[in-house]
Amino acid sequence: MSTLLLEREAELQKAQKLKTAAPTATITTHEQSTMTNNIDHAEAISEIAEIGYEILKPFIRNVPIVGIGHTCEEVIEQFAESPDNECVVVCDEAGKPLGLVMKNRLTIIQTHRFGREIYYGKSIAKLMDGQPLTVNQHILPQQLLDLALGRDDRTVYDCVIVAEDDRYIGILTMSDLLKLSRLIQQKTVQSQVATIRGAENMIHEIDRSVVQVHEASQLGESMSQSMLDLTLKGKNELDKVSAAFHNLSARTNVQEIQISELQDRAGAVGKVSKLIRELANQCNLLAVNATIEAARAGEHGRGFAVVADEVRKLATQTKQSADDINLLISAILEAVKETVHLVSEGKSEADSSQSYVKEAADVFQQLFHTAAGNSRSAGEIGKLASDAYAQSQRVTEQMKQLMADMQVSR
Repeated sequence: MSTLLLEREAELQKAQKLKTAAPTATITTHEQSTMTNNIDHAEAISEIAEIGYEILKPFIRNVPIVGIGHTCEEVIEQFAESPDNECVVVCDEAGKPLGLVMKNRLTIIQTHRFGREIYYGKSIAKLMDGQPLTVNQHILPQQLLDLALGRDDRTVYDCVIVAEDDRYIGILTMSDLLKLSRLIQQKTVQSQVATIRGAENMIHEIDRSVVQVHEASQLGESMSQSMLDLTLKGKNELDKVSAAFHNLSARTNVQEIQISELQDRAGAVGKVSKLIRELANQCNLLAVNATIEAARAGEHGRGFAVVADEVRKLATQTKQSADDINLLISAILEAVKETVHLVSEGKSEADSSQSYVKEAADVFQQLFHTAAGNSRSAGEIGKLASDAYAQSQRVTEQMKQLMADMQVSR
């Protein structure tokens, strides 16, 4: 049963040698990594062993040691001198444990009818347990308890010999082992309680984080809803602007048609004015001819000459009016032409603006869907955060109950 302890001790010594020895040959990366792992493992074992010894040290007690040459009678006298001792340890001259003698076994021999005659003069080697449980002082407490309780029924209550480098340093009684077991149990419970408290603190931190996430998700949901409302409002306003541009474009088309009709009518008026001018020229020519004929007629043609002169004057005025009308129509046509140009530019700009408004409306539509998706996501995050908080609260209550149960069981 002590073979495992010896193997671990040998492994520790081997690792220490690997750590301090200078390399005599080139080693591969894999070999170097293996050596490093062995050294780290050995150092970890050494640290754990020191911790184990600090726990085990207060329980180690000394009992008398005897040599292989002592007789059973001398050992019985030793027990008589020290009645509190449960055992003695048989060692060689170097202090190496060779066996264990339990007091209760010698008591049975003393009560035997022929025990004194048979054993008193014999070497204690006849009655000692030649294979007692011997452990290294750096053994882990739990491993020690496993080895001690793993013995058969005949030796399970025997003392355990503690040695260092094969030299006796003390023993552990069953009472010591029970106290050690109780101490380990208490330390385990304390460690578990500390772990639970640490976990409880971590859960409280998680709770705070979850609450913050929940509050942030609620704020995000509120902001997403506000964004959704503003986006919808902006989209509606853009729809109105788009409708206004559409109406403007339609009215511009009507204006183009009306201006085209105005150009046609102005052209027709120009033609009529031209005709009137031509008629006025003809009347003027006729009036001149009439004046000439009146002059030939002499006294009889004087009245006709007056009429012809008035007709000439009227024709001249008519021609002047026709010229004025032509100038006015030319100005109107020029203004109409400029208006046509401006209306055309306005229509082009309105059409371009309408396309920009449409693109902006499409962007608002996408923004609307994105905001709606964000709002749903924020709501889901809030729900998940609430579920996580409720779950952490249940875990906290369970851990408090577990810690209370552990406190009761201590």
